[in-house]
Amino acid sequence: MTTPHDTYLLTTFGDSRQFAAWLRAVLPRRLVAQLDWATLRRVGERQAGLRLRVGSADLVFAVEFLNRAALLLIVLEHRSSAANDLHDTVLRYAVHLLQAARREPEQPATFVLGTVMRHGPSALAPSPRVARRAPPDLVASWLRYQPHLTLVVDDLAKRSEGELQRRRLRPAGILAQLAMRTLTGCDPPQALAALRRWGPLLAAVAAEDEHCGSEHLSAFFWYLLHVTETDPRDAQMAIQQHLPHPRGSFMSTAEKLRSEGLAQGLAQGQAQGLAQGQAQGLAQGQALGLVAGRAATLGRLLTRRFGPLPSEVETRLQAATLAELDSWTDRILDAGSLREVFRAQ
Repeated sequence: MTTPHDTYLLTTFGDSRQFAAWLRAVLPRRLVAQLDWATLRRVGERQAGLRLRVGSADLVFAVEFLNRAALLLIVLEHRSSAANDLHDTVLRYAVHLLQAARREPEQPATFVLGTVMRHGPSALAPSPRVARRAPPDLVASWLRYQPHLTLVVDDLAKRSEGELQRRRLRPAGILAQLAMRTLTGCDPPQALAALRRWGPLLAAVAAEDEHCGSEHLSAFFWYLLHVTETDPRDAQMAIQQHLPHPRGSFMSTAEKLRSEGLAQGLAQGQAQGLAQGQAQGLAQGQALGLVAGRAATLGRLLTRRFGPLPSEVETRLQAATLAELDSWTDRILDAGSLREVFRAQ
């Protein structure tokens, strides 16, 4: 199940420039020096020869070694909660990627690197699951002989805000890591205080370039409103005051989702329920109105991003459940087409 954390990470670090800056920061220098960073690119799961047949990694990138001596595939796995299956999951991805690469006659010698970006209070256990369930004496005897993958783990929970701010990442990457580390569970005053602390960073994200700056601010604002109860208007004002020029576009997705759509749907539901004159009717009317408001808001967002909607999409929106509307809305930030928004789970 996709979470707001997953969506925000994919939106930010799916950008090869953001991912490259992060990987250079967490890899040992001797390994950084062996790679031709100009060749780093994101690898789609559907690309011939690289499909992950079991499960789906958060992100897969490819980069060539210097002098084209070999190819490195990098799996980025994200965890925000307990991760007892982490090691075995990434190991499975690595095995499938290597098997697929070896079936391709033109594929160069290929290595796989498993990386993890993690935040949250739960502890990581990046070791084989079978070993953790076994008696201690068997673990001591047999652990070294089990299939094992050494993971590069970036544990944001163990880093201070100051450490993350000093990293040599691009501004949007630093902002994403700070947000994932800090915002979940914050009350509105704490969230607004974080925005004040991050003012210079927000300005730097906006200045990255006109298009990407707005996209990354939109993703951040969307994430803020999904993981905190901060009023969208308060959050907008707190962000805007740090930007050199007005950037109202960063509100286009999140503000409509949380304020306009919710308020409009609730108002419609109350009107319909009151007309029925019964408490049960009010509850049903509120639910119907909330769905109608969400559908109307999602339709406007889709039109703004992809242009006029086909009639079949309009029909699908009108017949959708609240769960379907929430799922489709979560995909807007990183979907490249209408088909990706409405893809099957």
